Amino acid sequence: MRDCPFRSLIITFVLLQGGSAWAGSAIALQAAVHNCQDVKLDPDTRIAACSEMIHSGLATRGILTAFYFFRSLAYQAKGDIDNAVRDNDKALELKPDYPDALANKVSLQNKIQQK
Repeated sequence: MRDCPFRSLIITFVLLQGGSAWAGSAIALQAAVHNCQDVKLDPDTRIAACSEMIHSGLATRGILTAFYFFRSLAYQAKGDIDNAVRDNDKALELKPDYPDALANKVSLQNKIQQK
C-alpha cells in the first residue's frame, strides 16, 4: 500500500478550518484517504472513499488528481474499465505529467484493445 503524502496536509487543513469541532471529521477524512488507496480493500469501499474525498471540497488540484487516480485503479480492479478510463483521464486533465496516470493510461488502453 502506498502511503498518501497528502494525508497530514488534509487533516491539518480541516483542523485549521474548524478547530476542535472538526476533529471527528478529520478522523473520518483520514480514514477515507487511507481507504481510497488501500488495495487490500474491496474496490467498492475504495471507490466510495475516493468519491468522498473528491466531493469533499477540501482537496487542492494536486491532491484531487491523486484521488481520481486511485479511484481509477479501484474501478479497474472492479472490471469497470469505462469509469477507470474516465477517472484516469480526469487525473491527467488536472496534471498532464502525472507519471502513474500516464502509465495507467497505457494499461487501460491495452485492456480496451483486448476486448
